[in-house]
Amino acid sequence: MPPARTMVLVKSPLKLSVKTTRSCSSCSCGNSNPFGFFTLPDDVLLLIIGFANVKEILTLRKTSKRLYSMTKLRWVWSNAMKRHIIDKGLPVPAADGIKQPSVSAVDLESRIVHAAKFHENWYSDRPTPRRTIIFRDGHLGSVSQVLFLPGRDGQYLVTVARKMITCWEVPLDGSDAYRLAEWRCEPELTIEKVVVNEDATSTATMACICGHSETMYAELNVLTLDTFHGRLMPRSVLRSTRNIAFPLHCMRGDWVAFGEPLLIWHMSTVNPIRTRNLTDETKVLAAKFIGDYLIVVRQSSVQVLGYNQIDGVGNPLIPGHSAGLAYLAKEAVIVSRQPADGASWPSEPVSVVMRCTDDGFDTIRQYDLPPNPKAQLPLKSASPLPDQYGYPCLFPLHYTRALGVAPSATNLMVGQNGKGMWMETRNVTTSRRTVYPARCLVGFDVTRNGARLACGAMEGESNDLRVSKNELYARRSDMSEILCKSQEQKERNARIIAQSPDLSLEASHTPNPDMPSQ
Repeated sequence: MPPARTMVLVKSPLKLSVKTTRSCSSCSCGNSNPFGFFTLPDDVLLLIIGFANVKEILTLRKTSKRLYSMTKLRWVWSNAMKRHIIDKGLPVPAADGIKQPSVSAVDLESRIVHAAKFHENWYSDRPTPRRTIIFRDGHLGSVSQVLFLPGRDGQYLVTVARKMITCWEVPLDGSDAYRLAEWRCEPELTIEKVVVNEDATSTATMACICGHSETMYAELNVLTLDTFHGRLMPRSVLRSTRNIAFPLHCMRGDWVAFGEPLLIWHMSTVNPIRTRNLTDETKVLAAKFIGDYLIVVRQSSVQVLGYNQIDGVGNPLIPGHSAGLAYLAKEAVIVSRQPADGASWPSEPVSVVMRCTDDGFDTIRQYDLPPNPKAQLPLKSASPLPDQYGYPCLFPLHYTRALGVAPSATNLMVGQNGKGMWMETRNVTTSRRTVYPARCLVGFDVTRNGARLACGAMEGESNDLRVSKNELYARRSDMSEILCKSQEQKERNARIIAQSPDLSLEASHTPNPDMPSQ
């Protein structure tokens, strides 16, 4: 009997199936069909493999020695990196190094497989943590913030614990994390918040805001990481008061945004600059530097401001534009990938994900700001423009997507790759069918889908907001925490009912939720 042979049947460029057949003794090729899959030349096979995803490439490798050697080629994984990782916006370990031609095929493959498995685990029915890191700084208090430093291959991690900032190196090979550098504030001060520099090429690493516990004194410190000597060194200090310096919003390059009302500060200057007033002075929920602009999300509007061109008295030259929101926002995050070198705005839509409350119902709403193809960039004049076509992005008439969440949802956060999470209370079922309440981390992902979005007289592309099937992490809650949350919810509902208008109005008088406020 002829020996068993594994064959690969091509049903379509995107669907491959494996079939076991018997070899033909009369054929020197060893295949039962002389016109089968393995008779194709290598360049055609490589084109077919290019349509397979990462998991299918690894499966093809197990079918024959020829496919095993072909799936080891660098071209296969370079194509997979672009098609299945970069185009989908998935995070890649040590992403800065993949652009170098010296990266081997084995190293490239390991990073792609890691990114694909992380993405698959993020959306699995039961996400499981791959690694756990415990920070033991009990004498300084609990850790209040955990941040990753951009441009360090994802190996540098920052923790904030009341009076000390610690930088850790977490090797990608899975070895234990070790302390790299630390910085302590003055004994009478407390670290309130830390933001990392989104520009990985800048010498400034992070900015932190420190406040006095008994007075109005506050400090804004800019720190630089010195890996050679293992320390965080102060670069610039701005001394002010709490009512001016708090809160700290974002940092990119030599620019820092902070305060209420919003101020922007260049580290080479002494005095910060107040942003242009756009009539909305509600609370700032999120801010982010994108190219030559600063996006500001307030409770009732989204603003796009210019910041890097100022006149002789310190006022920004680039005018700002604002779009009202139909619902009052409680929290917000901004999802954007930085534009290419020399560009003033990214070629992909910028998404704003916010948690809103309307008549006691909590929702997560997604607003997309697609790039404006008719934008006049860069703007050099402060003269107002007749419409939004002169600005870098288009403002939609309504939200892209809305989904209901529990009233306990809070702590909305997102990373640079578009993956984020929020915290809410859920009833979790164990393997023994027991149910208990727990504080859970619910994951989401913002990816590009190319759907058309109406923005006045023009159209633009939108992003897709996808929520994980189950919680990423769950911590069991005791009854005291549940009763406390329940009491807070009852008090909030009572305030909403007391402040709401008469609910017996006719439906024709109810405002349209899709129309923005003027």
